[in-house]
Amino acid sequence: LRKGVWSFCLFAAGWGLATLLTPCVYPMVPVTIAFFSKQEKTGRASLVLAALYSIGIIGMFTVLGIAVSVLMKEHGGVASFGNNPWVNLFVGAVFVVFAFALFGAFELKLPSGLVNRVAGGGRTGYAGALFLGFVFSVSSFACTAPFAASVLGLGVQSGNWLLPGLGMAVFSATIALPFFFLAAFPGMLRTMPRSGGWMETVKHVCAFVELGAALKFLGAADIGLLEADLFTRPVVVALWGAICAATGLYLLGAYRFHGEKDEGIGSLRVLIGTSFLALAVYFAAGLSSGARLGPWESFLTAPEVESGTLGASPGGS
Repeated sequence: LRKGVWSFCLFAAGWGLATLLTPCVYPMVPVTIAFFSKQEKTGRASLVLAALYSIGIIGMFTVLGIAVSVLMKEHGGVASFGNNPWVNLFVGAVFVVFAFALFGAFELKLPSGLVNRVAGGGRTGYAGALFLGFVFSVSSFACTAPFAASVLGLGVQSGNWLLPGLGMAVFSATIALPFFFLAAFPGMLRTMPRSGGWMETVKHVCAFVELGAALKFLGAADIGLLEADLFTRPVVVALWGAICAATGLYLLGAYRFHGEKDEGIGSLRVLIGTSFLALAVYFAAGLSSGARLGPWESFLTAPEVESGTLGASPGGS
């Protein structure tokens, strides 16, 4: 159980890091620095301001996670909630919708009246720093929602009622930590790369991963509800291979999304793209041999598929 919790926390932290590099979040860095530079506070007072801003970000997401945790605990059995096929079908569908949002098929927006009301506080000082953290969480909803939903969804399926709240705390703390250091030490801003088209690339890559993550939940729904054998182990492994291949080809410049500018392909992008293609070959080898994919298996497939009770190859172990 402890190993599973640590793995989940690493997943939440990784998704928080990916969120930091999206177009809705990364450009908030100079806005944050501008706010704190106007406060004319130094030393301990500056650190307090930075801490309050971070608490504002963490608080918004963690409250959401705690609400989901409470819902799980009160649902007459934590495990039954996580294994409920309707819950898994809903979460899988949400993943697919959010993946297409990250691809740019449509834009996620909160009601403009709500955003304007939250952003119109005009506070300064310590209260202003805390409030700005809340505003950040609301205004960045378009990019943060798909990643937060991923963390919540995996926490729900785990059957451990503590994980949604814990996951949101880790996820939001990962987002808030760089803002804390930049608010406390504005000079660090000069060492950061400028905003640019690379953020759209990060968002699209995360969309591919999110689309793949939906397979785990749709597979669980298939087992308990649809019983159509749509998401057997060979199908899930093949789809993951196709997703990795599509991601690798995208990073290597084989195609671009609508409206995406051609800003060249750097060495880092080539390295990551090649890694995705290597993963595609890895999944193809696992598909043809039927061999277990090691620790990957539990993250890619529903438990019944992983254990071989649904569509496993005879050669699997």
